[in-house]
Amino acid sequence: MTRRTTYYCTQPPLAPPAAQLAPVNRVRYYPRPGFATRTPGTLVQGSPDRQSWTTLHTITATPAENQFTEAVFANSLAFRYIRLLMPAGGYGNFTEIEFYHDATRLVGTPFGSSGSYLNYGNTFEKVFDGDVTTFFDAPDSNPTEMGLELLATSAAPGDFSAADFSAADFYVSA
Repeated sequence: MTRRTTYYCTQPPLAPPAAQLAPVNRVRYYPRPGFATRTPGTLVQGSPDRQSWTTLHTITATPAENQFTEAVFANSLAFRYIRLLMPAGGYGNFTEIEFYHDATRLVGTPFGSSGSYLNYGNTFEKVFDGDVTTFFDAPDSNPTEMGLELLATSAAPGDFSAADFSAADFYVSA
């Protein structure tokens, strides 16, 4: 008989220090088909705390339909939170959003405006699911946010070393 021991961590992963976060200097976005005209005025913003935001780029032109559009901009500041803030009337109508530092795609935990139009399930998470056939459709015309709490560039989601925890943070199940 083989006995398996499972170790469980009782603490959430530690947030990476700001020094490990990479500055966002590129965004790729794919507007919802038929709604690209709602995109101009959308802001790319960064924040250390989700309270105060710094605008890094403003989307000024209507992007092409049915394809990604890329915006490259100068930015040397690393932020824990990065978002697209769509103006009133935009309804968050994107199918996909990708944030980058140079050629490296940044990963993190999605956040955004809650709900969807008529509760159809087209929530903000859809813009981070890797599927251009799904989309976010906000429940109202208020300004809409879609963003990521960024992870350290040296770690994939859930990739943390034992040094990030103390012995008291684990329990064993046999």
